[in-house]
Amino acid sequence: MTLDDFAVETRAFPTVCAAMAASFASVDIDLWLAPLDAPEPLREALSICLSDDERAAAARFRFEADRARFALRRALTRMILAGYLERDPASLAFLEDTGGKPRVCNAGGYGREPVTFNRSFSDDQMLLGVARGLDIGVDIEAVREMPDAAAVADEYFSPAERRVFAGLDGEAARREGFFCAWTRKEAFAKATGDGLGPALRAVEMAVAPNAPARILALPEGGAEAWTLRGFRPAPGFQAAVAAQKPDATMRLLRLDLPHGG
Repeated sequence: MTLDDFAVETRAFPTVCAAMAASFASVDIDLWLAPLDAPEPLREALSICLSDDERAAAARFRFEADRARFALRRALTRMILAGYLERDPASLAFLEDTGGKPRVCNAGGYGREPVTFNRSFSDDQMLLGVARGLDIGVDIEAVREMPDAAAVADEYFSPAERRVFAGLDGEAARREGFFCAWTRKEAFAKATGDGLGPALRAVEMAVAPNAPARILALPEGGAEAWTLRGFRPAPGFQAAVAAQKPDATMRLLRLDLPHGG
């Protein structure tokens, strides 16, 4: 899938602070693609909304670049979600359910279904999926050398998926094919909250790079209740989103951060 299959919009940074609650009248899922490199003044301004725990977690990273990206993705997550919840970004509190899936505390209100989200990052890009009342999962990966790709495929791919992967011709095709398949598998695992494990081998997906992403079979049935999309959000990246709703609609929102010093 290419970006031609999505409604794609670019949002300048201040716009992200505007109320986004009306978004779900037109689409089921908003997918935010955000850069994780920003000038220091912007990072410092955004850090105001971080919790004490998030600041402490950032401080534990050994390298400054890792600290900066961690703090930025947490701050941007708060800013974006606050637009949907119409709340102060600093007031948001998060918890993890039994499967380790993050959720916003008190994310509904006024009888509405709760706002749900899922986040993934790789290299200098973050993908944040936002929905209302839907279990969703997202994954983004920089396409790169993976010496252990075959071993990972043996552990997590179904027999049919492994045959597709093994049949790809050439190193570049196999590298692209691996991340095409992996992002789809991981997005589904994150949507269910079950995480990565050998049980994923029993989840059958269409994983060929040029094939439309879809779930073919689940151990307990119900594949038709899911939407799975695979796409290239930026040059050199593969991404996927899974949602427990048939034919879920979505759009891609590119966050444009200022680059000035």
